[in-house]
Amino acid sequence: MKAVAAPWHAALFEPYERVGLARSSADVRSRLFTRADSINNERAAGCEFFVLNPLMPGATNFKLDSVAVLRNFLIEFDKKTLKAQEELVEGKLKLPFTTKTFSGSRSYHYVISLTEPLESLTDYWLVTELLMRVVGSDMDSQCRNANRLTRLPGAVRSDKNGAVQTLMEVRERVRLDDLLRWAANVKPRAYNEWIIETEPRPRRQGAIQDEETEGLSYTATKLLDKGEYDERIGRHAALVKLAVELVYKNYPIDKVEELLYDGQDKLALERDDVPGIIKWVERRILV
Repeated sequence: MKAVAAPWHAALFEPYERVGLARSSADVRSRLFTRADSINNERAAGCEFFVLNPLMPGATNFKLDSVAVLRNFLIEFDKKTLKAQEELVEGKLKLPFTTKTFSGSRSYHYVISLTEPLESLTDYWLVTELLMRVVGSDMDSQCRNANRLTRLPGAVRSDKNGAVQTLMEVRERVRLDDLLRWAANVKPRAYNEWIIETEPRPRRQGAIQDEETEGLSYTATKLLDKGEYDERIGRHAALVKLAVELVYKNYPIDKVEELLYDGQDKLALERDDVPGIIKWVERRILV
């Protein structure tokens, strides 16, 4: 296994951006913050993880609220052999990734870095959902998190007798249009199912007489009644799909917002996502 000598952080971050580093994924006391162009300094020595996306300038934690730029996506597997991962990602799918890192154990971590960051967390989750549909169910479900901790290239693992987290390849950043075109070519059916839910289109005419939840799909009702959702897409994406369904059934926007708050409470989301989803609905659906 041959390492690549390349400025991986320049492929994922701008020099001035704030990057979160950690010696342990569990110990918050091990966390520190640095500029991207200072990742290899002595202060960062001993860290094994970095936060996938850039953080706010004054961030003091790694929570989702602290993410400043939505640019990077992680593809990681825990159930496939190393050979099977390469055959799927680089052979069958030909994934347009930006960096590839060997974890030092049983997986490769592929990061897709966009040339232009996304505008909202809602857009980020929708792209993540598309990636999970195309790559398949063996993709680690935790990869949907924009504040995900992932392995720091070049670091030595403390839990694997000195195994090195080896940088294998660095490529260019990926245009979003090219990523979507790739998905459409590789898995047309998965892409078409995804685009039906996200493509802007006119709202149907007519108004509902009843503003209750009667007439909603089983999955929407289950989310509102019990807080249950499809774990393959995640809690936030489930809330977005609920919003889209409500709008297409002609629910007034104030009722959509009310039901989204109910759904958010059921899902115990860690941040207030509803205003962002409402803005997305108004921009993409209510046209």
